[in-house]
This record gives sequence, C-alpha cells and structure tokens, in this order.
Amino acid sequence: MQSTSCTPALSQAGHIPSAGCPPVQITLKDHIWSLCEYAARSVPRCVGCMDEPGTRHSCIDKRHCICAPCYESTIQVHGHVRCPQCRTTDADPADLKAWDKQLAWEQQQLPLNCAECLQWNGTLAQLGEHARACPKPEFSCARASFGCPWTGPMTAMADHNRVCEPKLQELRQWFPALAAVPQTTGPTMTPTMGFSMVPVKEYPMPCGWGCDFQAPPAQMAAHYEHCRFYPMDCPHCEQKYARGEWLSHVRSCDQQIVSCPKGCGEPGLRQADVVSNGPHALTCPAVPKDCTYCHVRFPHVETHELRCDLRPVQCRWCLDSHPQQDFEKTSAHCITKLQRDQKLGSYILTPHPCAQGPVYVRQGLGIDTVFIKLPKSLFTREMGKTSHSEYLMPDVLFDWAEWRTCRIELRYSPDKSLFFLRLRCAGTYDLDKKSGKAELYGADGDLIESLGSPMKKAAQEKRISMWKGSSEEVKIQAINSIAGYKGNALYLQLSRADS
Repeated sequence: MQSTSCTPALSQAGHIPSAGCPPVQITLKDHIWSLCEYAARSVPRCVGCMDEPGTRHSCIDKRHCICAPCYESTIQVHGHVRCPQCRTTDADPADLKAWDKQLAWEQQQLPLNCAECLQWNGTLAQLGEHARACPKPEFSCARASFGCPWTGPMTAMADHNRVCEPKLQELRQWFPALAAVPQTTGPTMTPTMGFSMVPVKEYPMPCGWGCDFQAPPAQMAAHYEHCRFYPMDCPHCEQKYARGEWLSHVRSCDQQIVSCPKGCGEPGLRQADVVSNGPHALTCPAVPKDCTYCHVRFPHVETHELRCDLRPVQCRWCLDSHPQQDFEKTSAHCITKLQRDQKLGSYILTPHPCAQGPVYVRQGLGIDTVFIKLPKSLFTREMGKTSHSEYLMPDVLFDWAEWRTCRIELRYSPDKSLFFLRLRCAGTYDLDKKSGKAELYGADGDLIESLGSPMKKAAQEKRISMWKGSSEEVKIQAINSIAGYKGNALYLQLSRADS
C-alpha cells in the first residue's frame, strides 16, 4: 500500500474518519482510493499478495495483515497462521482473534472514495466491484503546459513521472524560465503537493477540513492556505485550533508565559498559574502577608521576617528566646542571673571557668565532672509544640575532662515521644573508644534517669561511649517524670566513667 499523508488532522477516537480529517490515497486492486488519514490505518495491504486489503492479523506486529484467500492458503499449507513477511508463528490465537474482530468493526464503518473518477464512494466490501466498473478518466501530466503530451490513468502517473521529471531537470539547465516549474513529489494527488494533476474532466471536491468550499483538486491547495477551518498549532499549549479561532485562542491561552502581576519576578509562570486561586497566586511572595512575629502585613514577608525587630533569638544562657530588639539587654540579665553559684541538693555548684552557657562544676572535682542546667520549660515547651527545632541548645559550649569545646545536641522526636541527646567535642582525635557517665538530676539532687547503654557486667549501670569526639545518641525516656517534676530546672551531669 502506498500512502501520502497530509497535515495531521484533529484526533478522533479510534481510526474512524471524520469531517475534519484530511484525505490520503492508498492503492488496492491496482486502483487508487481516497480516505481519511486516520482511517487509512484500518486498511492495511495484504503482506501476502500485496494487492488485496488485509482483514486478518498474521503475527504480533499489527501492521502485518493478510486477506481472506491468503489466510486460507497459509492454513492449508502450514496448518496454522504464519506471517508471510516475518515468517513467525509466535502470536497468541486469542490476541489474533481479538485484533481481527476490532479490525473488522473498523472496516465496516469505513467510507472510501474513488480518487480516479472522483464520483464514487462506498464501503470496503464494494471496493472490488467499483474497481472493475470505474471509468478511470485520464489525467494530463503536471508539466503539460511545458510541452509534455502525456495523458493516462492515475495508476500510470508514477511510472510516467520517473521518466518525465529527469527530462525537465535537463531542460532547466538550458532554459532558466523553467526553474519556476514545481517538482513532483510522488504519484498521488494530495493537498500539500506543489502542483496539481488536472484530470481531463475537473470534478469539484469538498474541502477536506469541513468548510463549504468546493473546487477541483487543482485549486484545493491554494484554498487550504486561507481555509478558516484549517487546523493550526497553538505555540503555547501545542493543541490544534481552526484558523478562524486560532488568534483569539493564542491571546487568551492559559499556557502562555507571563510575568507575575505582583512583580515577584519568578520565571516560567503561565497564565493558569497567576489567575485567582492559581498555584502561584496562592504562594506568590509579593502578595502581602502577616509577619509571624510583629503581625504587620508586608509583601515579601519572608525577607522581612529575617530582619524583624520582634523575631526570636535564642539565648545560650537561659536556653529560651528573646525578641531581637531587646536581646542584648535581656541576655545580659540572663548572664548576671546564671553566673552565680547554684545549689544541687546539698552541693554548691560554681560557674564553669571556660564555658559559654549555664554550665557548672563542683568544688574539688575540676572539669572532670560538669553540670548543665536545663530549664524544665525547655522540655515542656517542646513537647507541646506542633513544629520542633532541630536542636534545642546549639550555642552552649564547654570543656569536659580531656575533651574540648563540647556541645550538647538535644532534640525531641514527636513520633516516638522521646528526647535524644548526643555530645560532640572539637579538637579530639583519639581513635580509642572511651566512655563516660551521663545522669539527669532534679534540683533537689534526686536522680531522674541514667542515660546511655547498659554495661555487660552491671546491667543497672549505664555509660555513653565516646569515639573521635562524638558520643552515641542516647534516649531520655523519663518523659512523665520530667513533665511531673515540680522544680524549675534539671541538671545533666557528665562525669568520667571511673568517678
């Protein structure tokens, strides 16, 4: 089967032709037929005899179909269906049956037009009868005005063009005026060809895009350049629209690239994004929103919140947050209050000499044992929040035993309802694992929980392992005891394992 496709038509369900589908031409029974471009897929040429329309599938390649006589022949010879082209027999009979049923349904719905007499239309079943009765009018050569006397049926046009075209090419070398003569592109007659093959009798044909225009085929190509139903691609959404509606659609297409009307400058926005309730309209940073801290409405509120005077800044001494505008004054008060001796049970704790934050030592123990004061509100506030900080005390720094510049990483996991604690120290390069003790006390000196992993020899004792300046992450599980504790502060004691 030979086919010459035109400009793609607006898609329809399946292969059934529509009024807006452009025509293409196929060759069956030594005759040329015209039908819808998409419908042409439902008329495959038999891969056995190469002349009849295929009605039965012969292998897993749906393009390989055979006619009824070839189907009966292959059954008689091989006892089963065998594709004459690819020589395979690996198709599932159930699949072949389903595909044949679908193909038969499509071919029953299929209208055909005779491309030679331009007068007959009918179904695939009537194709053979018309092929025998068609008057087959003669066509003149496209180069008849330049002296070619040939006339003949359309089926002979391809053979003639192969002889006539080289002769015209030779003449062009000697007569420059012939350079304007269009070159042929094939034996069939389509709206996209640069010339027209005029039959001896010019029969009018309707526009392939469904308008009311009718003209001989020679004039149809010029009509398509102005047809108001001719489909054109939208440069924004890549959908096809009739020429009469194309311009108005392009101007209002919701996929066209636009700038944010609020002026946020975000690139790549489309019209559908910036309309009311569009994705960008709801999240545009230029839309005024209330500041989380001062509750004043600002455009680009995220930028404002980074420098808002009321934004909270964490204090490394009280482990709470203070507004930026009062931070220096408030944090100075916290330093004065916490750089005093503290009482833990019957012991007096003095401020750590090299610490930045609420870290203390006990007289006579040096920095081998340190105490970090943790406000109870630090725990209860985090357990009641819906959003949680990554670490609760990032700026508290101190020295402990042989480790320097130590930092406590304390975080809360709402999924597990547990606090997790890890100790990290800088400037430590010991490759040997060491251990220490971590215990949580109330301000009255009562032990709330020992942290770490149980020891093998004494399961009641726990240790935290230190390696390369970092400890394992240990759990604080006494959540109920912390929440029910009546004091205002807890103390985390870190000491050597042998103390």
